[in-house]
Amino acid sequence: MRKILIVDDSVDDRSLLMSFLTHNGFLCDEASSGKEALERIMVKDYDLIISDFQMPDGDGPWLASQVKESHLTPKFLLISSDAVLEGQNLFTQKKIDMFLSKPLDFSLLLNQINLLT
Repeated sequence: MRKILIVDDSVDDRSLLMSFLTHNGFLCDEASSGKEALERIMVKDYDLIISDFQMPDGDGPWLASQVKESHLTPKFLLISSDAVLEGQNLFTQKKIDMFLSKPLDFSLLLNQINLLT
């Protein structure tokens, strides 16, 4: 079973993603900041990290760079409602594996997860 870490400072957004992905057969954990996510990633293997762009205490781009610098293997999907251009640039520069804008299209999200994992 594929393991996903959901990182978002919004409790509602994390809950929604957790419910959707769990219902679709994924094992999910959650973190409320980049720093908390990095702590989880260092002790547990994940197939995919889904992270919000803007968060206090370590944003999504910071977390993506930490994962790559640590030579960890999970794929990285960044989501944002505000930083669309920045997110697309990170994808183009291959600093992340996928970028999706909010509000999320859940069928597209599921398709992208299946492509990445």
